[in-house]
Amino acid sequence: MITVRNVSKSFGTQRVLHRINLEIEPGKTTAVVGPSGVGKSVLLKLIMGILQPDEGEIFVCGENMTQARTEAEKNQIRAKLGVLFQSAALLDSLTVFENIAFPLRERFKMPRREMHNKVWYMIEALSLEDLAWHYP
Repeated sequence: MITVRNVSKSFGTQRVLHRINLEIEPGKTTAVVGPSGVGKSVLLKLIMGILQPDEGEIFVCGENMTQARTEAEKNQIRAKLGVLFQSAALLDSLTVFENIAFPLRERFKMPRREMHNKVWYMIEALSLEDLAWHYP
């Protein structure tokens, strides 16, 4: 469960979020939608611990993201999240194969052979064989 309690965030004199409350139940797919500039990305960055709220608390699976101080603590909590941003989802300096392999290598420390097999499985499943060594 993700719980956002009375979260506010401002940048200078511009208040972006004011006392936001939100609960997302486990197993639910949730989309944050709205017009440009209303704080959607700020809310997601707060939940992921990329930004700190000015006030309020954020809990991810019972762990308080707002009290996590080190990147290691935040990464432990982030491991329970899945977020897909609208743009900038691929690293343009890496090939399609390398983009797919990146989280397997960096986050899951998957052995090279297993990672290679898993990446090729996904590439074939998505019919991307001809694009595997192209850049985004």
